[in-house]
Amino acid sequence: LGFHLEGPFLSTARKGAHRIDDITNPTKDLIEKLLSAANGSLKIITIAPELPGSTAAISQLLAAGVKVSVGHSDADAATVAQAADLGATLITHLFNAQSPINHRKTGVAGQALIDPRFTLGLIVDLHHVAVETVQLAFQAAADRICLVTDAISALGMPPGQYELAGEAVTVSQSGAPARADGTLAGSALRLDHAISNCIDIGIDPYRAILAATMVPAAAMGLTDRGQLRAGMRADLVWLNSTSSGLEASATW
Repeated sequence: LGFHLEGPFLSTARKGAHRIDDITNPTKDLIEKLLSAANGSLKIITIAPELPGSTAAISQLLAAGVKVSVGHSDADAATVAQAADLGATLITHLFNAQSPINHRKTGVAGQALIDPRFTLGLIVDLHHVAVETVQLAFQAAADRICLVTDAISALGMPPGQYELAGEAVTVSQSGAPARADGTLAGSALRLDHAISNCIDIGIDPYRAILAATMVPAAAMGLTDRGQLRAGMRADLVWLNSTSSGLEASATW
């Protein structure tokens, strides 16, 4: 499937846990170097569309077959809409590390919710986004929500000290990795638990499962998977009901 490169063309004002010395503005030459190094494997890149050079960068990336996701951005709504006009189709972890909804400034999050051209990644570990805000997102754009984990390599590991990009992170008993200053640093979320969390807070199970199957497949332009239909890839997951919610018991 290839990979998603979350950076380095990010806003320093919305960098989250990213290292500030690794953040830079996009240039034609740097993008060419990234594309060459990826050797065809780069499928998504996150970019802050307000950065100098971002307009040309979005066009260059799309021409190379890379999908553009708006994220780690302090852009206003008009700039986000302009990115969609250019062909950006994704939002990196809605609400996190982006300009929020304000009654006078719509921000990245607000434009994402009202703009049908975007598929919206959402981390439902119930740490990154509050329960009510998850419900808001599904009520506003249920058929465009794509569940993502944002998981780091500490996924599946016990509480303790781990590393992300050369810096220490602590995974607490609750399972949310954080830097010493309290900044969330990715997650330790499993996708089956993301579906379970959605259902636990009242999201329609059909919508929750679509957000982990059909919606991401469609967002990536993958027409051979994501649905249980004749002729599709037979990728099946058995979600079994346990004391802690739905969990994957087997895959075929």
